[in-house]
Amino acid sequence: MTIRNNKIIAFEAQQATPKPGDARGENGVIDECWSLISERMGELLPLFFSRLDDDLFKVSEKAETNALGTMFFEVMRYIRKERSSIQSQYMEAISRKYEDYWNEPMPTQAEKQGLLGEGEFLLMEDAVLEESLAVNGMIEKGNNLYQTELFPLNQRFCALLGEERDYGTLPISPEALCKQFEAVLQALSMELKVKLFIYKIFDRQIVCNFGPVYHEINAHLAAKGVLPSITRASKRQNAADAAGQPAGGGNEEADAVAYLEAFRSMQSLMDGWRSQLGTVPASSAAMADAIIVDSKEVVGALNALQLPADGAPGAGGQPVSPESLKQYVALQLGKLKGDNKNRALGRPEEDIIDMVGMIFDFILDDKNLSLPIKGLIARLQIPVIKVAILDKSFFAKKNHPARALLNALAQAGIGLGAAETDADNPIIRKVEEIVGRVLQEFDQEVGLFETLLEELNAFMDKDSQRSKVAEDRTRQVTQSKEKVWLAKKAVASEITLRLQSRETSAAFRSFLYNDWKDVLVLAYLRQDKMDGEWERSLEIMDKLMWSVTPPTNPRERQEVIRAIPGLLKSIKEGLESISLDPHQIAALLKDLEVCHMSALRSPASPRQGHEADYAKDAARLSPTSEVNIKDAELAEAILEIKSHLPDIANIDIEEVIMGDVMGKTRADAPGQKTDYAQGVFLEVVNRLNVGDWMEFTEGDGRICRAKLSWKSPATSLCVFVNRRGVKVMELKVNELVARLREGKARVIEDAGTPLMDRALSFLTQSLKNPFSKTAESAMSA
Repeated sequence: MTIRNNKIIAFEAQQATPKPGDARGENGVIDECWSLISERMGELLPLFFSRLDDDLFKVSEKAETNALGTMFFEVMRYIRKERSSIQSQYMEAISRKYEDYWNEPMPTQAEKQGLLGEGEFLLMEDAVLEESLAVNGMIEKGNNLYQTELFPLNQRFCALLGEERDYGTLPISPEALCKQFEAVLQALSMELKVKLFIYKIFDRQIVCNFGPVYHEINAHLAAKGVLPSITRASKRQNAADAAGQPAGGGNEEADAVAYLEAFRSMQSLMDGWRSQLGTVPASSAAMADAIIVDSKEVVGALNALQLPADGAPGAGGQPVSPESLKQYVALQLGKLKGDNKNRALGRPEEDIIDMVGMIFDFILDDKNLSLPIKGLIARLQIPVIKVAILDKSFFAKKNHPARALLNALAQAGIGLGAAETDADNPIIRKVEEIVGRVLQEFDQEVGLFETLLEELNAFMDKDSQRSKVAEDRTRQVTQSKEKVWLAKKAVASEITLRLQSRETSAAFRSFLYNDWKDVLVLAYLRQDKMDGEWERSLEIMDKLMWSVTPPTNPRERQEVIRAIPGLLKSIKEGLESISLDPHQIAALLKDLEVCHMSALRSPASPRQGHEADYAKDAARLSPTSEVNIKDAELAEAILEIKSHLPDIANIDIEEVIMGDVMGKTRADAPGQKTDYAQGVFLEVVNRLNVGDWMEFTEGDGRICRAKLSWKSPATSLCVFVNRRGVKVMELKVNELVARLREGKARVIEDAGTPLMDRALSFLTQSLKNPFSKTAESAMSA
């Protein structure tokens, strides 16, 4: 590549900077840099197109509709065919950008801003806006990733160029890479969905992999004597000054610039928001002779509102509207200065007050935030405005101490009911104490928030440990009860299925339902530890049933007689395993002996001389006699299982065991047809995970919150505990579905998402869509 204009000015003060002739000679450093760029782009672009081809093919196969799949497939074929042309166009665009950088004069401020000033980009059509946001997102990401490389690269390019320029003007900055690609893509007729998909791959393959290119160019320039050493002190101070923060070490300077850029992006959104709503900033509408106050003066005026006197805005503990707050601050400053001059806030301070006002509108409307905590957090509006003015990283830094404290305060109260007060709740008292300290102590030292956060976290850790012990105990008890209950269901099923086709005496059935069932239950519960015990217990029961069935011939009769002694021994051992009283065991064995004698004296082969005794036993052991099942759970399970017996041949044994205990609505059950709403709420319940919070409205109107502590994988029984870990309710799925449908329960959505993340997402969406319901409510406030 050849540069036409030999416009290079050497900085005499810069160490070892090449002379103009050296830089622009045949092997000049500028051309060498382009060779490096061209070579690396020649490596990255083929990888990008290869990955794009693969991903377009995959998404075309998995598309929700045939039309969507066809659209992606056609784009894949087109790009595959035109790949060489697209790549050439992109490299030519980058080449022109690089050449213009060295040949063209520095763009004016108006040219930098382009045609879309005053936030007019938000007046674009939705599709164009969405594409613009996607491209800007890539640019911001690249700037954040490579700030430590872009800063020295800009310094070195400026040294070669002979004038100072912002690093955003670099011909290979993330902005240049993304904007040139956007221009190439604009020439192609594609649906927005496809373009956004291509941008995503470009971001991953080009933007996210361009760091080594910046590093290599910096190293090459340094080796050629172009600012071989750039002091970190100057770099750190530049970044700190830009963000309005003190200089720090490590990567803080890069972060500071990135945070400032994020704040400026939000200001651009604010411009568009005001433009669409037909409003202008108060600072712009101020009289020509108005004095624009600086940020320190605004913070000083806000101090008077942090603990407002009667009659001042916020005296009632409610957030102050942004307009009232701005007017009051200007008035206060006039009083403090003792003159009658007009004053107006600067644009950054006005924007911050508006943005924080919208954040607190969200907080007041947030259903996730419990009422006792909501009122306390609302009192922190003024301190938060002060924090945001003092430290612009508040809006972009997720772990900012003030943001982290607000998140922790909200999470601390997630399990509090509306009726709880500080009189009986240590969490409310702790939150009230921390809010009070912020109001009393916060002047300009943001470190106070970090101190209070550590204090709150330590308090909540202790409280969580106590509640976890109680919750674990509750869960263990419930799990144990369910295991026993499931064992009884399995036992009831096994016994009932065996008895349904046999005529047996009431005494025998009583033995199985009231005595041998305990042996079976124990064996079922010990399956994991005692391999084969459950099967052996069932086998003994099967053999016992065979032995009390009248034999059909003499040979079978002899087999029964030979088996009885060993069978009774096994039964005795089983009864002893459940610690049954020896006298009771003897009585039960005596009853079984009678059952055996009755079977052996049956009409098919009666013993001579004993007809009278057989008649007497038969009367006492009649199959039609009622059996008193002492275990209520077992009796209920038997009735439930018997309801399935008419078509037992078509029912899977596991389905019989579980029956409707899952609590799920059976679409084929009489009177239980699943309608659309039922299905929707059932899906909500099925998506519930342990740790999710729900809000319940009781019959008396009282609202309480509870956390899902355990959801049985076997029966889907849902156990809920309060914030102390104590069980408050136990609901089957169908019961929970009914409460949701009746509006007596709701899931607290996104309970795990930090409050400030949700609030800032709301703020961004409101600024992008000024006429949405949420934005209008924020504006009217």
